[in-house]
Amino acid sequence: MKNEDLNKFHKYIQSNQINEAEKEINRLLYLYPDNFLILNHQAFLLYLKNNFQEAINKFKKSISLNENFFQNYFDISLCFINLKMKNEAIFYLKKYINYKQDNCDAYNNLGVLYLEDNKLDDAASFFNKCISLKLDYVKAYNNLAVTLFKKNNIDSAINIIELGIKIDPTFSELYLNLARCYGKKNYYFKAIKILKNLIKNNPNDNIILALLGDYYIATGRIMEGFYFIDKSLKLKDNPKLYEKKKKNEKKKTYSYKKMRIGFISADLKLHAVSFQIFDVVKNLSENLELELFLYYNEEFEDEITESFKKLNINWRNIFNLTDEDVIESLNLDNIQILIDLSGFSKGCRPKVFYYKPCPIQISWAGYLASTGMEQIDYIFADKHTIPKQDESMYVEKIFRLDKTWTVLSKNYNVKVNGNLPASQNNKISFGSFNNILKINRKVIGAWSKILCNVNNSKLYLFSKNFYELEFNNYFKKLFFDNGVKSDQLIFGTNLSRDELLNRYNIIDIALDTFPYSGGTTSLESYWMAVPVLTKKGNYFISKSTESINKNIGLSDWIANDENDYIDKAISFSNNLIFLQSVKTYLFKNRHTFSIFNSKDFAKEMYKSFKNLISQ
Repeated sequence: MKNEDLNKFHKYIQSNQINEAEKEINRLLYLYPDNFLILNHQAFLLYLKNNFQEAINKFKKSISLNENFFQNYFDISLCFINLKMKNEAIFYLKKYINYKQDNCDAYNNLGVLYLEDNKLDDAASFFNKCISLKLDYVKAYNNLAVTLFKKNNIDSAINIIELGIKIDPTFSELYLNLARCYGKKNYYFKAIKILKNLIKNNPNDNIILALLGDYYIATGRIMEGFYFIDKSLKLKDNPKLYEKKKKNEKKKTYSYKKMRIGFISADLKLHAVSFQIFDVVKNLSENLELELFLYYNEEFEDEITESFKKLNINWRNIFNLTDEDVIESLNLDNIQILIDLSGFSKGCRPKVFYYKPCPIQISWAGYLASTGMEQIDYIFADKHTIPKQDESMYVEKIFRLDKTWTVLSKNYNVKVNGNLPASQNNKISFGSFNNILKINRKVIGAWSKILCNVNNSKLYLFSKNFYELEFNNYFKKLFFDNGVKSDQLIFGTNLSRDELLNRYNIIDIALDTFPYSGGTTSLESYWMAVPVLTKKGNYFISKSTESINKNIGLSDWIANDENDYIDKAISFSNNLIFLQSVKTYLFKNRHTFSIFNSKDFAKEMYKSFKNLISQ
């Protein structure tokens, strides 16, 4: 056979005349049934038709006829890649580069396979090799940036992306990953600007919409964030998951002696949610009638993560799993009650809950609002956060816990100062250690009036966002525009948790945010014997501190409206004897408060599980 015998086949392939190409290759095979080159072309045609397994068989036959025809090794690897058979793909690609060391596609594909297996050093090595062979191979720049991002080398990732953009300014994935890098560095304004440009040409891109939602929320523009997240979730459903959803709607039967309870969260680490739930989970894990499963949707682990893993629980890391895989895992674990600790916050998996993999699904602790999803059966609350008259505002049924909607795990690392700081330094120190996204213009307006009317007063704020100079200046100006002086504002960046708790020892009054009230932050303030001034709200998320204050007997620290909030702050600041008496009350009685009793809370939660399953 001569090479020109394949010319007609090549012409058909180039003009996308697949049927004609197939007839031609079958004709040649009839004439030359054991020709390795014709078999290679037949296999490649099967690959183009997505008949990957049959193509693999033909490639292997071609290889058996001529092991030195190295193109077979590259071509067969493409089939294995499409079948997600990574080890086989890697095997043949490595055989290929033994023969041919100058194919950038081969090195790039190897890098992608190692990246998917989280073997980041190997992945980076192959991408770098690819770039060294072809300096304008822009895909490799993008993939190398993703690898560096996963290694948390964010600045290096940004440098690589910028080089890639210079080579091909139209390569949109580079901009998407640049936005991710800026988001990781908390440069949310820059990230949003990039994503808004991308969304113009990709209005239905689920990833861009979801990231826009996350970053808007991170800058405090909550409703805009929810708009984009909601839009991303309303895109076309995964048909496979839809079939599973229909199956999951059928009632399951369980024969286990223990109740099987699952928790899904991306926050089982150094995070506000963990500070609430750790001791609760610990106490629940010691209950012989419960089998606990923690599904962790995050790659990063720290000492808190390790503490969770050491408990008597079943640990599942679902970060790299698809929604379909997570649902399969929940089904295999036969979870009876699944608790969502995230809602729509960062690292959430709302589509998993949407497809209703478990008979009972509950929202608790991490998202103090209705999810708007009928598939969430209950929301855990208390009589203060969701009174009877508010029930119509929620899609979920309300399950009221007896005393409080949550608790704080006790921290004994930091000593509490029982003396009022103002008595020692002759200045009133206000503080709000809430997430910066909760501080809106109305809150800043109220705090500014307080600062302008309380002599020698300071306000302490801490946030990772203050690393970004543009954001820092923007935020200070909001206060300056309301008459606050620069020496009244003390902005700090990230602190360790113990350092943050210790800062309460210099605070006289903690100022709550509204309408998005504090949760963990307010609990921590009371653990450190610092009273929290809050304002009445009309929804769970705006009543969280109101509930805490009522639970510990400080109803007079709940303002009726914004003016009352300002008046109370000024009035309390002018009465140091009163402030010291409140601090002493908190200091002496904090161990008796229900908001710090995780053991009793766990007992009540166990009874709740039992009640719900028996219904």
